[in-house]
Amino acid sequence: MADRDGNGWVTCDQGHRHWGRFGAAGLLAYAPDPVDGILRVLLQRRSRWGNYGGAWGPPGGARFCHECVVAAGELES
Repeated sequence: MADRDGNGWVTCDQGHRHWGRFGAAGLLAYAPDPVDGILRVLLQRRSRWGNYGGAWGPPGGARFCHECVVAAGELES
């Protein structure tokens, strides 16, 4: 398993708590429904212990210290 050095809470200059010691990345996946054409968006339910626990949001997570923003958004194989 990869090193999880980015996991953790930080407090920004405005006093808000955010997940990801080195920032975070997310994925916005969407597509039109082939039947009715309505745009569908992929969401996941956030863990209860996290920020906005139990709410729905895009998949994402903390960045590693060595990751650039583009690499953080790529899927691992």
